[in-house]
Amino acid sequence: MAAHPRKIEGPCNWTGADIADDPRWRFSLSEDDIAELERADAAVAARNIDWRAMTRDDFPLVGMAEKFRGIQLELEDGCGMARLSKLPIDRFAGRLPISGTASACISERRCIRTLAA
Repeated sequence: MAAHPRKIEGPCNWTGADIADDPRWRFSLSEDDIAELERADAAVAARNIDWRAMTRDDFPLVGMAEKFRGIQLELEDGCGMARLSKLPIDRFAGRLPISGTASACISERRCIRTLAA
């Protein structure tokens, strides 16, 4: 007889109804965050670095490190998803491959890059 699968426990055990209004997986950019993104983008543009060749050092977001750490923790040890809102996609049009659904590598353990153009 096959063993029953283990019961999923912890923050990754949720239903849509459980998490619909839970703020823990929702993250929002502040005006300071957006300004930091714009500075990093301008620095990359000034050096004519293609986004595919960019490194973390080319696009520093030091002020957003704590926010990214929170997102990383939610993805890896929380409910497994994160929503980032207030990203002004139109400000980066033509420079960075960002759309309404963009995700990037912020996890050291699970690094999947799916930048939707």
